[in-house]
Amino acid sequence: IHTHLESWKQHQKKYVNGNAYVDLNKIQKWCEMIATSILKVKEQIKEFNIFQQNLCAFEATFEPIMVREVFDKLNEIYFMFIKSTVIIEEQPKQVIKIGNKVKTKLRLLVGKGFIDAGQNPEVSVIIVSEESAHEVAREENFRVEPCGELQNASMAMAEYTSKDYRANFESLKIKTINRGVRREVANEKFAMIFSATLKIDGIDVSVKLISLPIVVIVHVSQETNAMATIIWDSWFSNAETVTWNNISNMLSMLFKAETGRALSDENLHFIAEKLFNQEFPYPFPEIFANDPVTFNTFCHQRN
Repeated sequence: IHTHLESWKQHQKKYVNGNAYVDLNKIQKWCEMIATSILKVKEQIKEFNIFQQNLCAFEATFEPIMVREVFDKLNEIYFMFIKSTVIIEEQPKQVIKIGNKVKTKLRLLVGKGFIDAGQNPEVSVIIVSEESAHEVAREENFRVEPCGELQNASMAMAEYTSKDYRANFESLKIKTINRGVRREVANEKFAMIFSATLKIDGIDVSVKLISLPIVVIVHVSQETNAMATIIWDSWFSNAETVTWNNISNMLSMLFKAETGRALSDENLHFIAEKLFNQEFPYPFPEIFANDPVTFNTFCHQRN
């Protein structure tokens, strides 16, 4: 399950909510089956323990098997599994203009039936710097201060269908943002952190989810460079330089995800000439395929 979920998340990271090739409903069915199986094993352990206690009453020499440790370990696995099935089904837009509405959606893939009855967990959101988001990713309990003010930043989870238990944020807004020192607006990344507490078998289980990186802009003129920052981050992470082959493959895959077809050789030849600011013979010479492309070149921010 974790392999399929991680694969889905990686695909979401590169294509941002679109063209998901793994059906979440299918993954949800698997999650429900696993959670149900764990519950059955827990019940069997309880019944076995009762059987042992009754047997001890009739057979003084019987030595019971200590099952408490096994039960506690299984409980821990169960809580961790339920927690891992909370996902950001629809990521917030990764380029957000201050004051604009943002939609995002969290989903509990095991459904409502595996948390305590009468509970509709409240999901709250804060926005933090990229550095703080990395700290939370390393240590979930890391205390972090928001670096901006959000509006409509809490929402209770609700059952939209018997198989769809989620929190829908329809009108989330960034009201203010505190920026780092000497950073270009379009290059500075933030993230949203979603927090909730699930009550499972009377135990509070805390959940924190981190959104994909976000660039916050104040004017539409900053949108193109901000999107370049997001695309580079999604495909190349912190690499300072990649090859033209890397760039052309990425652009072609993104274009195909949006239109259904890849970029043609003519398309890529035209882009290469614009990117390198020079003319090339057609077809594009293989000798230049591994030429380096920096982030600044990709954003057309030439010194």
